Amino acid sequence: MIPAVLQAVWGALCALPDADHGSGADDGLDEVGIFRLSADSSELSATKQWLDAQGRGDADADADADRDAPDRMRVGLRGVSGTCLACLIKAYLRDLPDDLWHGARPELEEALANQAGPEALGPLLSLLGVRERDVLLWACDVAAAVVARGDANGMSVQAMAVVLAPNVVRPLCSDALAMLAFTGRSVAWLTTVLAAHTPPPAAA
Repeated sequence: MIPAVLQAVWGALCALPDADHGSGADDGLDEVGIFRLSADSSELSATKQWLDAQGRGDADADADADRDAPDRMRVGLRGVSGTCLACLIKAYLRDLPDDLWHGARPELEEALANQAGPEALGPLLSLLGVRERDVLLWACDVAAAVVARGDANGMSVQAMAVVLAPNVVRPLCSDALAMLAFTGRSVAWLTTVLAAHTPPPAAA
């Protein structure tokens, strides 16, 4: 249950060879600093507006059209920079209206406080709904795919944990010091999770 917009943006970033991309297509995962760098604000804003418009159209589409939505959006994302696409993925995860961990927030807080390792992920995911679990595992797949190209893009496991943790393990506290402490714990834990995570052959 991965939202069409995430599938489309990730597919555009990977530029996987298919009917829309030739076998010699560039691969955005090799871009140095991908997911760490900030995108051009005007490009990011314009692309967000376009994706929002596509999403509104898909809400009224039939089932067959909905299945085609990721491919249709990916074609429309041609020419968008890799940095912008990576920032869109982070922004989508960050701006989700519901906490991805709302079904396991107390257990998550306890795991972070106890400096749990990657073995804590499975039990925590079992407490979540299908949508939340799928999105979190998808984010881990994305991170693993980026890290696998670390020789080219310079992104290590820890670097991906630093950029993803605020978006997929969001602090709910409002106190600045508490937020800083939570983020530090979440980055440390996510680093262990990503180091142990093996994505499927085609993470998308």
